[in-house]
Amino acid sequence: MFISVAKIRSLAAAWARKDHRLANRLLSQSTQFGLVEVLKALTLLDSGRKIREWEKRMKRIQMQPKVKAKKIGQIKSNIDNLGVIRPKVCVTFSYYGHTSALKLQIPFPKFP
Repeated sequence: MFISVAKIRSLAAAWARKDHRLANRLLSQSTQFGLVEVLKALTLLDSGRKIREWEKRMKRIQMQPKVKAKKIGQIKSNIDNLGVIRPKVCVTFSYYGHTSALKLQIPFPKFP
């Protein structure tokens, strides 16, 4: 089974848009979408919450009297790594509701 970034992005975008019909249709193709793709899509969608969690942890550690630079460096590294995969969501909504759109921009991960 071939893991494709496009498959992961499409599943994540369907869940972000709350398009359950599309998500169910994608998941019904068990030969194309396995556990790996589902977990990676969930990681992609959960990255914003994890960034906030690490930022809170960093604030808490910085308030302590003795802080090792290595510990803060590790936390900043985790935040930066999650920021790379975090999807950018742009919402367009008009005042009277005539136009509404959800645009999900998921960046392509950069591999060394």
